[in-house]
Amino acid sequence: MSGLAHAFALARAEGVEAADFAPFAQGIIGLLPESVTYMAGKLDQGEFSADGSSVLSNATTMNHVIHAARDRAMDPGPLGAVLPFAQAVVDAGHGDDNFARLAVHYLEGRS
Repeated sequence: MSGLAHAFALARAEGVEAADFAPFAQGIIGLLPESVTYMAGKLDQGEFSADGSSVLSNATTMNHVIHAARDRAMDPGPLGAVLPFAQAVVDAGHGDDNFARLAVHYLEGRS
């Protein structure tokens, strides 16, 4: 939900009314159910090949959105918090993996 709030804020910063942005947001959110099932399968199988977007492509997109937000004097929001984790996965040599690899990264270092 914080990502959705940030998206609405960024749209508003660009002069786009919330009601005009809402259909685009709904389209993006409509991808989530399938993404949840797909990520669960990747995690349960321990197989992280990226059939579409990778950790690296997601990190690159996050970086673009963060820069766009900062260029509009906005806080980078949740992407600013997540990007360092995604970058750590890339730096560990898993940038070409599916984004599910990030869940594995969160588990690493547990005591």
